[in-house]
Amino acid sequence: MAIKLEEGQSLVHYKTVGERDDKGNFVRSIPLYAIVSDGDLVENTRMTPAEVEACQRIVNGMHEKFKQYVDGVKALELQRAAGKEVDTS
Repeated sequence: MAIKLEEGQSLVHYKTVGERDDKGNFVRSIPLYAIVSDGDLVENTRMTPAEVEACQRIVNGMHEKFKQYVDGVKALELQRAAGKEVDTS
């Protein structure tokens, strides 16, 4: 089925659902789209505000975990440089 979008509208992928056969096995995935007014999309990203917020939360979480890792490696390096025995098990 084809949909003609009005000027100033976009299709935004918002979900993927999996079809199942009669035995309950996944057979294929179907992307679902919503028609969104271009004015509802965040400039430069072409994402909805909720998508931008979700991406930012993911990035912030990854940043914090990576910072913990880097800080831990730096602490180990300082201990080794000071001649201390370091247990990394």
